[in-house]
Amino acid sequence: MSAPERPPFTARSAGVLVAVLLLCWLAALILGEYEFDGLLPWIGGPLYGTVIGEIIVEGGHHRSWPITGLGAVIAGGSFWRAAELSTADGLREFPAAAWAGVALAVVAVVVRTAPSRRRPPPEQTLPDHAA
Repeated sequence: MSAPERPPFTARSAGVLVAVLLLCWLAALILGEYEFDGLLPWIGGPLYGTVIGEIIVEGGHHRSWPITGLGAVIAGGSFWRAAELSTADGLREFPAAAWAGVALAVVAVVVRTAPSRRRPPPEQTLPDHAA
């Protein structure tokens, strides 16, 4: 007998996504104070996405494609906003490497929150030892 499947989107998942949205808004304001040059987009993007993905998975206790998609949009959008803020709201040119950071943040969230493809172990039956 297998356990009943959980719905793809629960109230807990929704709460975690709202919390992640608020945290990403704050993180974009903080990251936007730094210039997106050098290694910041290349290291910051994957780290940012991994942390966001970890919060989503551990807080929501569930993995599904809708949650993965929303998490990727939130992480990519907030990292892009941080890069936009780093340009002093358009006074400087948008850094090209920031697009790589956005892509790496999205990939990190997808890798961390995507549903597992592993199959559950088959039920084991004990052999009959009938004489």
